[in-house]
Amino acid sequence: MKKSWINKYDILILIAALGIAVFVYAVFAVNNADQAAFVRISQNGNMAYFSLFENVRYEVYDNGHVNIIIIENGMVRMYEANCPSGVCARHRGIGRAGEIIVCLPHRVVVEVIGGAIREIDAVTR
Repeated sequence: MKKSWINKYDILILIAALGIAVFVYAVFAVNNADQAAFVRISQNGNMAYFSLFENVRYEVYDNGHVNIIIIENGMVRMYEANCPSGVCARHRGIGRAGEIIVCLPHRVVVEVIGGAIREIDAVTR
């Protein structure tokens, strides 16, 4: 009789490992879904906070520099920027904690942050 390279215990171990992996993925997916709750827009030390789940059109004007940021459907994007390259305006929309869009010439930073908004605890120059 020819011996199989896999037996019923190997199959049980494989199913258990797969079940654990699916469970861990589900826990992280649920926890991360509500953490990306806010958008922070900063320019030259000035900051504005918005919920990621509200529809907002925010405009930043500074010395002839214009950046228009739009938040809608759980995503934020740089809709328009009059910087020379326009790379920030071509960036895809972001919606997960830790993602950032930066307009270097205008020093505008748009970032998705998780959890509650915290007070500033330090400032550096």
